[in-house]
Amino acid sequence: RRIAAEVIDAATEVAELRCATSATLRARLPGAVGLPRDLDAFADALRSSTGLDVPVVRRLVDVYGSRAPKVARYAVEDRALLDRVCPDQPVVFAEVAYAVENELALSVEDVLIRRTSLSLTAEDNGLRAAERVAHMIGVRLGWDTARQTRSA
Repeated sequence: RRIAAEVIDAATEVAELRCATSATLRARLPGAVGLPRDLDAFADALRSSTGLDVPVVRRLVDVYGSRAPKVARYAVEDRALLDRVCPDQPVVFAEVAYAVENELALSVEDVLIRRTSLSLTAEDNGLRAAERVAHMIGVRLGWDTARQTRSA
């Protein structure tokens, strides 16, 4: 947010434009709406209701906030989505499904770089998961096998 505000400030200065004060720093992100104050209790309740392991639940709460139960529901409904995208990170394939169906993720790069940061945090930068991620995206977006292969 800070970087976005700085970019807008710089652009308006260069273009010699006037711009209203940004509300970016005060605006709540969607996952902050309805988020309880006690995040530990929220995480414990999510873990109890889903059976997901602690690191995965912690990540879901930290990343998705009040939307964490919606992401977790994907894994509850399809146990294959409990698999970790990369074995060394607590990111599960439910996040991939959620990103495509709710956040307009349209590519493997979008999922591995922007949505999950696995390209930065995973030991293999998410490369071993690219094919399965492409398949999951393709199934949800109606891609044929050739496009899934090209996208991996």
